[in-house]
Amino acid sequence: MTNLNIESYDNLETLLIDDSEIVNPRAIIAAAESSLKSVTLTNIFWTVEDDGPLTSIDILEFLSGLYIEEDNAIIKNSILTGIVDIVPPSGTRIENSTIIKYRNFWPDLTINIDESIIQK
Repeated sequence: MTNLNIESYDNLETLLIDDSEIVNPRAIIAAAESSLKSVTLTNIFWTVEDDGPLTSIDILEFLSGLYIEEDNAIIKNSILTGIVDIVPPSGTRIENSTIIKYRNFWPDLTINIDESIIQK
């Protein structure tokens, strides 16, 4: 497959993308944010922020909220593996606790960030 055009993601509830360089999951998540309930992205490699309306931090924050509580246990509804390079807009600071939360939420996801922009 070399081209994928979908008119609307309004009813997309589950997104599963495995090791694809063709499909842009950030753009799909941005378009389906109101309907998504479960996301699995494996072997992602995000290195730039100009790939859609949401930054990597926006996407990670949204996906970290995809979970359900059942019998006093949290069940994640997002699985991410691969590498994300966080390159926020100039002057933006990110709380250290936010990065720790993401790294704990997705242990198989490598999150690279310039340490100078982390607010401690």
